[in-house]
Formats: sequence, C-alpha cells, structure tokens
Amino acid sequence: MKRIDWKNPAAATAVAFCCSVAFAQYSPAERIGTSPAPVPGAEGATVPHPAGPAAIAPEGATGVVGTTQPGDGAELAQADRRFVEEAARSGTAEVLASQMALHRASSPAVQQFAQRMIADHAMINDQLRMLAQSRGIELPARLDDRRARQLEQLNTVMGPPFDRMFVELQVRGHQKAVELFRQQAEQGRDPQLRQLAQTGLPALQQHLQIAQQIGAELQVQRAPQVGPGSIPAAGQPAAAVPEAQPQPPQRR
Repeated sequence: MKRIDWKNPAAATAVAFCCSVAFAQYSPAERIGTSPAPVPGAEGATVPHPAGPAAIAPEGATGVVGTTQPGDGAELAQADRRFVEEAARSGTAEVLASQMALHRASSPAVQQFAQRMIADHAMINDQLRMLAQSRGIELPARLDDRRARQLEQLNTVMGPPFDRMFVELQVRGHQKAVELFRQQAEQGRDPQLRQLAQTGLPALQQHLQIAQQIGAELQVQRAPQVGPGSIPAAGQPAAAVPEAQPQPPQRR
C-alpha cells in the first residue's frame, strides 16, 4: 500500500474527508475498535487550496475580511506574512486532524469537539485564504515536517489511544495558536490581519479550554481503579493488621 504523504494537504484532505464520510457507516461498537482501521487511499485526488478546502467549509461561508479586492498588490510586513503562513499551516492541520477524529475517536466528547473545530477553523481558514489572495501571497502548499509527522502518528491509532493522542496534540497546538493570534492582534501592522486575529482569538481560546477539560476527563478515566475491600466503607473499622508470628530457631 502506498504511504500517504501527509505533507501534501491535497492527499491528506482527501483521506481525512473520506474518513469523515465513512464514519457514518460504522456502529458505535465498531468505531470504538481497538485496532486501526484501513484508511482509504487518496491517489489522484484533487482538492482546493489547503487553507480553505471546500470539503470542510460551511455552506455559504465566504469569510472575506475587509473590502480589499484580490490582486491589488498590497504588501505585508514580514511579521504579518509569517503570521499568514503559520496560521494557514496550523488551521489546515487542525481541520485534517479533526476530520480524522470523526472516524477514529471513541469518545463522544472528542467527536463533538472535532466537529466544532472543523466548523470554526474552516471559517478562519477561508478568511485567511481570501485575505492572502488579496495581498498576492501564495499560501504554503505543504505542511511542515512536524505537523505531517503528527498526522501520520494519529493515523496509526484508534479508539481511546487516539482520543488521548488527539487531545494532547490539540492542547499543545492551540497553546501555540493562541499565542500566535494574540501577538498578531496586538502587534500586527496590517489592519485587516489584526481584525482577523482579534475575531479568531476567542474561538481558539475556547478550543484550548475544551481540549484541556477533555484531557483532564480522559486522564481520570484512565486512572487505575481501587479494588473492592482495599478501602473500608464509611463507618467500618479498618482491617486489623496481623501480628508478626515468632519464627522458629534455625537449625545449624
């Protein structure tokens, strides 16, 4: 089987989208399975630009920030340009991971969280794509090595292990995303990019809070349970500790 190139958002988006479609074909018991399920191939698939794939964008959402027309040649400061590129990579990876979660996660809370992230990040990605186009900026065509490796690792697990890995990645990823958007909202030179960061920041902060909450709940569920009889019930005395018995003298 040909290995999936997770750096290529075209192939990755097609695979993740196929997973989300296939999700409805499985019963809850089948979705919880303990072994990884095969993922449909994505050879030859074509999708829109990674920062705004139509497959995951809400119907009717345009998300255009401001009124700048495409191709007006407006220039961005280097820091603003870096924000656009990093936000595009981050948003694309979040959507791909979330689409994968619809098929591989076993926790209903994780699945609901993934659905919300797909909707929220699709809107932000669409706004970012339109703004980048108006500035003549070509968004990254491939994911960076770190995010590609994360998606590849997620694709090897299913059920509770996927839940834990997915949430852990979302906590770390959204901590960085929140800081990225906060810095742009406060220090960005382009007014429309500042507006984008200011309007997108609350959603990212909520995502981080939800991921941390789900992560804490998963840790509680994973904690070892105390066996019966190890802790006395209320009002009952603790079991007496047996006295040490004298040992017979050893023969020489």
